[in-house]
Amino acid sequence: MSNNTNENVDPYLMIILPRMFETITREMTFTLMRSARSGVINTARDFSSAIITGDGKLFMIEEGLPIHLGTIHMSVQETMKLFDDLTPGDCIFNNCPYTGNDHHADITMMVPVFFDNEIVFWTVNRAHHADIGVPIPTTYPHQATSIYEEGIHFPCVRVQRDYKDLEDIIRICRMKIRLPDQWYGDYLAQVGAVRIGERRIIELCETYGVETLKNFTEEWLDYSEKLMIEEIKKMPKITIENEITHDPPIMFANGPYKPPAITPAVADGIPLKVKISIEPEEAFITVDLRDNIENQPFGFNLCHATTLTGAYTGIFNNLSPDLPHNEGALRRIKVLVEEGKIVGIPRYPASTAVSTTNISDRLIIMVSSAFAKLGPPWGMAEGNPGMPITAAVISGYDWRYPGHPDEINYVNQPMIDGGSAGGPGVYGHDGWVMFDIPATGGVLYMDSLELDELRFPIIFKEYGILTDSGGAGKWDGSPSGTVIFGPRKDPMILSYVCDGFKFPAKGVLGGKSGHPNIPSKLVMSTTGEEEEIILPIMGIETIKKGEYIKSIIGGGGGYGDPLERDPELVKIRVRDEWVSAQKAREVYGVILRNIDNPDKIEVDHAATEKLRIELKHKKKVR
Repeated sequence: MSNNTNENVDPYLMIILPRMFETITREMTFTLMRSARSGVINTARDFSSAIITGDGKLFMIEEGLPIHLGTIHMSVQETMKLFDDLTPGDCIFNNCPYTGNDHHADITMMVPVFFDNEIVFWTVNRAHHADIGVPIPTTYPHQATSIYEEGIHFPCVRVQRDYKDLEDIIRICRMKIRLPDQWYGDYLAQVGAVRIGERRIIELCETYGVETLKNFTEEWLDYSEKLMIEEIKKMPKITIENEITHDPPIMFANGPYKPPAITPAVADGIPLKVKISIEPEEAFITVDLRDNIENQPFGFNLCHATTLTGAYTGIFNNLSPDLPHNEGALRRIKVLVEEGKIVGIPRYPASTAVSTTNISDRLIIMVSSAFAKLGPPWGMAEGNPGMPITAAVISGYDWRYPGHPDEINYVNQPMIDGGSAGGPGVYGHDGWVMFDIPATGGVLYMDSLELDELRFPIIFKEYGILTDSGGAGKWDGSPSGTVIFGPRKDPMILSYVCDGFKFPAKGVLGGKSGHPNIPSKLVMSTTGEEEEIILPIMGIETIKKGEYIKSIIGGGGGYGDPLERDPELVKIRVRDEWVSAQKAREVYGVILRNIDNPDKIEVDHAATEKLRIELKHKKKVR
């Protein structure tokens, strides 16, 4: 608890002020989304907004991406170390994971909010940009051997003074980043959003007074810590361990650079380990990540920010959703890390190009699912562990716009993930089909196919749900999404980094695994028939007119024994064609009548009860 000795804040204000600060973060969010240029921001919503206290504490976060927000205050803390001459009108630009950011493609904008010559708060946002100057058109260069191959890095640099751009910084970005007008439009949208937040906070200071807001801030963080203490005290005293494995990496050249070596430690997959200690009497949870492999010579290393965020997210996934996610709650979580580990603090200049997905996703899953070892209602199954190929960075030439056919005049990361699927089963709830990946936790928006066909020279052939692809359980994992799309005219380049083909999402407490994540390409064979070619789980692929990308997004794991699932819920899944009648019978032990007529399908309860007894007996015999 803090040592705050200020008088208690009026209880009325303790109700009103949190909503006011939430409203400010929401206005920042809408401002950015409505004014950004690139689809990854204005359509997919790959960004987050936050308010940080004047002394750098995580204070108020809206419904942004978990991987962005858990440690977004670290960028502010680094800025405070680097600058002693901040003045009103300054704006700081950070996209360097060695100065508190999460990875190079996420640009963090920070504005110190001054009132009476004092920094009282910071308004902050973090947004994923469509391009950041990597040698190849991608923002996930997993084959980068160091940060020198990741594109542009700005380690907490002043980009505005007196509310005006510092043109030298802007010129560097416009020269280095593909489609500079698109980048600059996104930059202006980010700056506009944090400036809106700055204005609104100044208005709050004028209305309530700075001292009232300072007192409220401390009271709110202390209150959040009290709630966290109460939550942890409900848990058993225990130490649990868990392991997980990311698919084996596949490397290729990063533009002019040689591909990195694959070390023996990761040849069969990238292993991760965690030890979690719950101390209800002291009200602390400790996440020990020190027993992990060394930094690898490619871009899957986590930075300090994403390591902490992954641990925090896995913990919060098992606690009450009513907990405020701020510095007060984080006081009760300890994360033990070491420098030079793939999960921990990277040793400079290790590449962290893919630190917001992939290994971060596996870390979140590993921590979240570890709690299932406590038994119901704790824990959750594993969710879809990685981005599908339909979340690739696409680029190429669009004949409808100025440019030369040999040049790239569009680059973006559309979210055309078939709902992205992959949601894990949890106690009391089936997996969410709009889950996306653990690092985003269902916050990203899925693109409209019609809008994507309008904005980009692509066309869709299929977008739907794959039958029998979700991990069966008492609470099912989400089924897989399926997408087929391709270029309308000129070749399209896809740069993608998937996971979950060799190691799909597992179920817990008797739940089954979800369907693997499978990228493939559809081409016309010499006989004139369509042929499906399974692609590597990571790579760069050029698709020509008449060829298509097919993606089966990984399904989520199930929670609990599927033989305990409510037969009526199984009936609904069969009616909606998410589950076949055969799987209903063989895995869930549910017998259905009238399966050929969706309007009249019903459960044969007597036959179902008999079959379930038989199936449970067979399990015991095995």
